[in-house]
This record gives sequence, structure tokens and C-alpha cells, in this order.
Amino acid sequence: MQEIALAKELRVKRGFIACHEVSNYGCRADVLAVDKRKQIIYEYEFKRNSLDLKVCELRKSKYGKETHYKWITDKTGRHHSCKVKTDFPQPNYFYFVMPMELWQKEIIYLRSLKVGVMTFDEKSEFYVQKRCPKNMSNVFKYHVVEQNIFIRLANWYVWNDTLNPTVS
Repeated sequence: MQEIALAKELRVKRGFIACHEVSNYGCRADVLAVDKRKQIIYEYEFKRNSLDLKVCELRKSKYGKETHYKWITDKTGRHHSCKVKTDFPQPNYFYFVMPMELWQKEIIYLRSLKVGVMTFDEKSEFYVQKRCPKNMSNVFKYHVVEQNIFIRLANWYVWNDTLNPTVS
């Protein structure tokens, strides 16, 4: 439920376009948001415990290499394709969102990472504990992220209305 609360706060208080559980570049973000004015992309990943933070997060495919084929020309002038591996694109800003107790427990580990950290309390109020440095290299394409958020929002509203019809 905190994912929905954060997406709602980003939409209402900051004016971002935000949605939870957005599929983006083959990975799923807990909350993905874009700032239309500055064209900046924010990703928020929720963590509930230390195991999820330290072990399970690193197993995700977005920390690996993306394989694609590239056409190259050899010395004889023939064209052929070869496999090229590149890092997955990243958002401009990435934040881990966690309960205050987990932040206090893992504060040394989290300070060593190049990510931001937000905490929340029982009332689902969010506090930035550590700012995230801006990523300028290998960044998501803004229009692709924006389109993915719009697709997710449209699907969520359509399916939510059909699953929970209002009684008239």
C-alpha cells in the first residue's frame, strides 16, 4: 500500500506523472515517476528487510548486461552481426524506500551506495534520508518511460473500474 501512497504523493505534491508497478525496459519498477517540466526520471524501489535489500536486489536483471546485436563490417567489406553487451539504462534518480527501522539497521551499508534513500512511518509519510546523485550517462529514454507510465495508468484505471464497479 505504501507504493500507491508514494505515487499519489508524487502526483499531488510535486506534480509528477507517477504510477506503481510499471514495466520498463524489461524490468518492473515499484514506483516510476517523471517530471514533465524538467524531463527527469525517478525510480523508487521498496525494500522491506535486509535480505531483500542486500541479496535479492542484486539478482535482478537490471543490474546485469543487456545483449543486443550490432551490424559490423569486416576488412573484406562483408556485413555480419555480433553480440554486444551493454549496461541496462538507468533513471536520472534512484531511491530505495524502506521503513525507518530498516534505515537505522542498515545505515552504514546504505551510505556506501550511490543511491538515494527515503523512509516512511506508520502513517505512510515519506522522508528523504539520503539524496541521490544525478545520473547523466546511460539514462532511460524519456519518451519511452513516459509512454510506459501512461500505458500502466490506462490499464490500471480500466481494470480497476471493471473489477470494482460502483453501485448506482
